[in-house]
Amino acid sequence: MRALLTPRARLAVWPDLTDDIEAVRAAVLGSQRLELLVQQHPGRIPWARLAEPWMGCADLAHPMIGSGPGSRAGLVPLAPADRRALLSGVLPDADGVVRARWRTNRTPADERRTLLGSLRTGDVVTGTVASGLDDVGVHVHLDVEHERGLPLGFLRVPEMSWEYFEDVAEVAPIGRRIRAEVLHVDLEWESVALSVKALSPAPWRPFAEALRTGDTLPGTVTRTIPFGVFVRIAPGVEGLVHESEFAGRTFEAGDDVRVTLLAVDLERRRIGLSPAPEA
Repeated sequence: MRALLTPRARLAVWPDLTDDIEAVRAAVLGSQRLELLVQQHPGRIPWARLAEPWMGCADLAHPMIGSGPGSRAGLVPLAPADRRALLSGVLPDADGVVRARWRTNRTPADERRTLLGSLRTGDVVTGTVASGLDDVGVHVHLDVEHERGLPLGFLRVPEMSWEYFEDVAEVAPIGRRIRAEVLHVDLEWESVALSVKALSPAPWRPFAEALRTGDTLPGTVTRTIPFGVFVRIAPGVEGLVHESEFAGRTFEAGDDVRVTLLAVDLERRRIGLSPAPEA
């Protein structure tokens, strides 16, 4: 360490690590700010990583905060306003004079981490679709981002719409403005998982609960699969007509049909249908 202490080096002396591992785990679980988890084990080089609440769980198969003889750990806040160092300073220049600025400009990385630390699950954000990732999802530039670098938001296909769609470009083309709920903030990968669906009630359950076995209703075939066809019977609600119910009839995507309700599985979100007898 002494070889690294050159003139103009910034120094901060923090409280020593503690061997009270349970206290550190509890602090990580309850932390509401961006912090660095520092750990030291006998015979190993100390290491640090961004602390996330799940790391404080002691019942994991391999706890992230290890315990045992000689193990020590501690938390260091990353936001300057939260830091409480025991002592800080700047080493003198070679001529013995201390020269320092009043303030150091924040970097884009500092801004990103501060933003990520401020977001919580359930927050509602707005943004613009920036790019797509095949059929996995799309990257989203959040309006709260200070710098237009890599987009922080990511909207996966299952979270885009309650309605079935063939192509991501139908619901989330590049350049589209979206409003979404924060599902999860990944501090390590600097990514925010989003959901557009979460901001509107699920149409499936109330519609399915209002149906009765034997009800007949109109629908539209949305797609065919090897063992049957899916039929949309309401916005965001589809049921399956199994091939065993075809009775010699054929169906193509786009066909308007009348179907009879056979069964509703609320837990698995499945509706069984049968073609209604032709008039």
